[in-house]
Amino acid sequence: MSTLNDNTPLVVIDGITGGDINLLNPQDIESVSVLKDAGSAAIYGSRSANGVILVTTKKGKNNSRTTVNYNGQAGIQSPHVGYKPVHSYENAILRNEAMVNAGLQPIYSPQQIRDFQQQGDQQWFLDAILKDSWQQSHNLSLTGGNATTSFLVSAGVTDQRSNLVGPDYGLRRYNYRMNLTSNYGKLKLTSILAYSRSEIREHSYSTGTLIVDAGRTPTYYKIKDDQGRYLTNDVLTEFNPLGILEQGGYRTHDDDNLLGNLNAELSVTKDFKLKAVFGGRLLSDHQFTRVKQVNFYPSGTYGADRNTNDDNNKTLFTNTQLLAEFAKTFNKSHNVDVLVGVANESTTAKQNSIHLKYTDPELGTPTTGTIIDPATSSASNNGTTETSLNSLFGRASYSYQNKYYGEFDFRVDASSKFAPQNRGAFFPSVSGGYRLTEERFMQNYRNNIGDLKLRASYGILGNQSVSDYQYLRTYGPFQNAYGFNNSGVGGTAISFANPDLRWERAATLNIGVDAGFLKNSLTVAIDYFNKTTRDILLPPIVPGTFGAGLPSYNAGKVQNHGWELTVNYYLTTQNFKHSFSFNVADSKNKVLYLEGGDQLKAMMRCR
Repeated sequence: MSTLNDNTPLVVIDGITGGDINLLNPQDIESVSVLKDAGSAAIYGSRSANGVILVTTKKGKNNSRTTVNYNGQAGIQSPHVGYKPVHSYENAILRNEAMVNAGLQPIYSPQQIRDFQQQGDQQWFLDAILKDSWQQSHNLSLTGGNATTSFLVSAGVTDQRSNLVGPDYGLRRYNYRMNLTSNYGKLKLTSILAYSRSEIREHSYSTGTLIVDAGRTPTYYKIKDDQGRYLTNDVLTEFNPLGILEQGGYRTHDDDNLLGNLNAELSVTKDFKLKAVFGGRLLSDHQFTRVKQVNFYPSGTYGADRNTNDDNNKTLFTNTQLLAEFAKTFNKSHNVDVLVGVANESTTAKQNSIHLKYTDPELGTPTTGTIIDPATSSASNNGTTETSLNSLFGRASYSYQNKYYGEFDFRVDASSKFAPQNRGAFFPSVSGGYRLTEERFMQNYRNNIGDLKLRASYGILGNQSVSDYQYLRTYGPFQNAYGFNNSGVGGTAISFANPDLRWERAATLNIGVDAGFLKNSLTVAIDYFNKTTRDILLPPIVPGTFGAGLPSYNAGKVQNHGWELTVNYYLTTQNFKHSFSFNVADSKNKVLYLEGGDQLKAMMRCR
């Protein structure tokens, strides 16, 4: 936790940034790498301040026969609740004690408490709404290749039922992937097409609220009576969680995610390559909510408005990269690698929604008396948002006899989230390493024990995690802004601007040692890190009586430092390869100070 802002790491899937790792089929993943220090993450620039997760998917192999692979698993998920209620009579005693301590009369008489003890406990509400659920997944893949082309085709399905009772709640996700690589002389083409569809059906309320309400209900209350009515009580006076789950309607999600990536690499010479990447991701998310009215006994009603909501979100993300790389070894000792590139990331998000109240209780369709809910179908929930990030980046690395290593990375990012004068930012980093075991006097150590390497890096990374258009003053409709002649009157909602908004910056120092033992069967990595994040992007806290919202501003400085130890042990036997890993870290966080007062004062002047 190195910032008061978003700490989410950047996810890069097959070279395309911003992917959703939760939508990947696990069977399609070849490898996952985590970049933590500034030296390795700097090439990704913005959003890499919180680390980078690199995911590479599987591909076919040249000159290999076609192979069919099936993977399936099934099991039962059983919810485990880490606490249990006291017995019914114990709850009554404790409630009486609480009332007396508050100077009030007890609720239950001694006879009632005796009756609770003799009758025993009713079913706990939380046990009544939870159940075991079935989960299964199946995946089928086809891989192969000839001298010039390799391929992988994969398809899978996951079915996970809900642990909450109710009519067919759960998730089904379908995955399809095709990775194709072809070589045409000096030209190498790689194309990736992946599609996933998630279908979710859940209840129409808040899961967290249902869990809390059910968990805090004493066990002398019944959840249903003999006539099948859902009961309320003096603890739950308004809602019954079981009634909401079984009769209160549903919410469905139909989400489609299409990803495409075309990669062309041209070997101009043996040492010089040109590379072009074009990738895109199209997300189409649809949510439909149907709230049904449930009447409880002796009082309480859920879903009296009989809402029927239809929400649609569509997002198109494109990533274009052009790169040139020169890599050459001179005199068998000097290794030089220079890379320079430009990139553009653009996002267009469109959303629209319509929320209806008082729809037909059986069908959920509009009927006499149905109205559009202006509070949730307003213009703020509909429209188009466009953002873009242009980047220039480069890397120069040098190594001598695999003994000395040095690298310099830089990235210049220009984000549409900031005003023109603050749009661009420069993020450099430098790293170096010294492999001691390549020295002659360490030859005996290397041959009998393992490797030993020292390394260090320092760099500045950027974060642009802030809402769009905050450097501009924006306007929108405000329903029922105030009352006039006993009726609501609309107004204009104003969002003030902060033209001084700028990049959040994180400076990271990392010093580490990599050591091998038992002829490198045992490896140990020890790291010290010190990260200071400045100009943290935060929204100001203003009282509701202020009458308007204020944009974010660069408001603070946080330091995060500590150490990390990673131990790996590899054991190879005649038929098996075993690997064991252990990791422990200690981190200390400190908010050094909050700043940005001048920006906040400028915004308060309605700039």
